[in-house]
Amino acid sequence: MGAQLTQYLLTGVTIGAIYALVALGFSIIYNASHVINFAQGEFVMIGGMTTVSLVDGGVPLPLAIALAVLVAAAVGLALEKLAIERARGASVVTLIIITIGASIFLRGLAQLVWDKNFHALSRSPAMHRSRCSARRSCRRACG
Repeated sequence: MGAQLTQYLLTGVTIGAIYALVALGFSIIYNASHVINFAQGEFVMIGGMTTVSLVDGGVPLPLAIALAVLVAAAVGLALEKLAIERARGASVVTLIIITIGASIFLRGLAQLVWDKNFHALSRSPAMHRSRCSARRSCRRACG
């Protein structure tokens, strides 16, 4: 019971931290560019899905995270240069519509690249061994 409660608490803190980072991203982008970027969530998704794909391809997790940040930043820079910068003098409503359109486009592109199924970060053999060594009966706990 205690381990389960600890797991729920850690999961809640982790998800809360992710929401806080997304909110911080909204705030920073708005303060820097005065544009509300409704595609912000898609950048989080692109980073996460890129990480999962790279780890599944055999890239170590820390390197996969760093590369995923670079990919998400490159997509954000492309959106800024190709869509938002060109409409800099437009009304706020036009910029909001552009970011909503970018959100829909990025979501569709992600569905083409990664499909519509759930994807999970696979457990590396090293993580599996360390988890099993902490338990007394590895066959029953880890399979």
